[in-house]
Amino acid sequence: MKTSLRAADARGWKQMKPFFVNRVHRASAAISLLLFSGCNPYLQVQMDLTEQSRKGVAMISQSLDDKQAIIGRFHASQRTRLDDAFDADVREQETLTSDWVVDHRRAYVVAVDALNDQSHRLARSHENDQSTLAAMELALRQLEWLQSIPMKLTLKGARP
Repeated sequence: MKTSLRAADARGWKQMKPFFVNRVHRASAAISLLLFSGCNPYLQVQMDLTEQSRKGVAMISQSLDDKQAIIGRFHASQRTRLDDAFDADVREQETLTSDWVVDHRRAYVVAVDALNDQSHRLARSHENDQSTLAAMELALRQLEWLQSIPMKLTLKGARP
């Protein structure tokens, strides 16, 4: 009896097999079509947006470098003006007393220290900004790499 059931099961499967196999093939083809062709434009838009973001980060970095150069020139001119002012004060004095020299030297040192402190703080701020932009660039490169994985798996596989 068991052998006849197995034979009947085998005959039934042989009759049902084309039905199931065809359905499975159709379903997998439909899923593949949806997954591999429908997402490609969306992924491409994401990758293009990431690329534009990287370009924006590079532009901001260049802008910060330009501003840092301008600030450096400004501080140099401020230092020159301070030196010139001290020199002019010394030349205007008919007689230089030791008290006058000591007092003006102290004021000059305070002004130079203030300029140097401001310059160092701005340089540290610029370094922090550049470090933040570098981290953003790295994150965008990693995002671009992650986005490229599904593109490589698609049937098209290449960027249009």
